[in-house]
Amino acid sequence: LVEALLEVDERLRAVNAEIREECQENRLLKRLQTVPGVGPVVSLAYVSWIDDPTRFRSSRQVGPYLGLRPKVRRSAEFEFRGRITREGNPELRRLLTQAAHCFLRTQQDSALKQWALDLEKRAGKKKAIVALARKLAVLMHRLWVTGHDFEPFPAN
Repeated sequence: LVEALLEVDERLRAVNAEIREECQENRLLKRLQTVPGVGPVVSLAYVSWIDDPTRFRSSRQVGPYLGLRPKVRRSAEFEFRGRITREGNPELRRLLTQAAHCFLRTQQDSALKQWALDLEKRAGKKKAIVALARKLAVLMHRLWVTGHDFEPFPAN
């Protein structure tokens, strides 16, 4: 059993080394990693799953595509926002929520982090993390399309 665990550990180290090497060679993956909380695994999974960024007319369509949009029920004057739809890839959604959680714990300050902390005070930590995961997905798509790096405090 110990030998099997050591073999699995060795394979995991080899895969992690391959991922790091791929991320060092690829400009797009490096650019996505400028976002706090987004590491090699998240950036590689995101690029692999989205594949072609031009299939989305706008970056805002990425959130619903990944199932990070709340269900909305409307009736006359009332609007109820429920849980997220959970459509799309659950593994990528999990990675994005982990990236959002790490983003909130980073020391680097940004306008996005301040927005998420304000939302956390109003709606709670879990909802803020999911909302931040959606924003990260949209932001990463925008960085991919425009070719810019992450700016903590954008000019506009």
